Amino acid sequence: MKAVLQYVVLVGIPVLIVVGLLQIGEHFLRAPASVGGAWELELMPQSVNDLSCGDLPFQADQPVLTISQSGPQLRLSFNDEHHTTLAGQLKDLTITAEVVAPSRPAESPLALRATVDRQTEPNRFQGTLTAAPCGTTLSLTATRRPESDQLTGNH
Repeated sequence: MKAVLQYVVLVGIPVLIVVGLLQIGEHFLRAPASVGGAWELELMPQSVNDLSCGDLPFQADQPVLTISQSGPQLRLSFNDEHHTTLAGQLKDLTITAEVVAPSRPAESPLALRATVDRQTEPNRFQGTLTAAPCGTTLSLTATRRPESDQLTGNH
């Protein structure tokens, strides 16, 4: 009888505590949305001509943004020859990112702010790319490339 009581105390109670913590954590902890992969950019035509701060940070004929994600932390890379990179985060469904370091001396600091729409298939996000210090804003829509879903395991 003593062995059964010791077993319940030493094994049963810790198992109940772990199960209880998992149940409680299920309500409070949520994984961030998955936004990793390649995204095709669509720029508002009038805004491309308005960007007066220098070169666009991507190839104008086929703009692509590649997002690497670790939890809520993001690293966004454009497909320009300098691989302009922004570091940012995902909070709820809002992406905010800023240029890590200018890749060339004449490059203006960039900031991206966008909202992810997970109701569309494939996923998209809409937002703005702001070039400082001139404050020029470029409106954009990004659509996730289908092969990105296969690479990241998302559907």
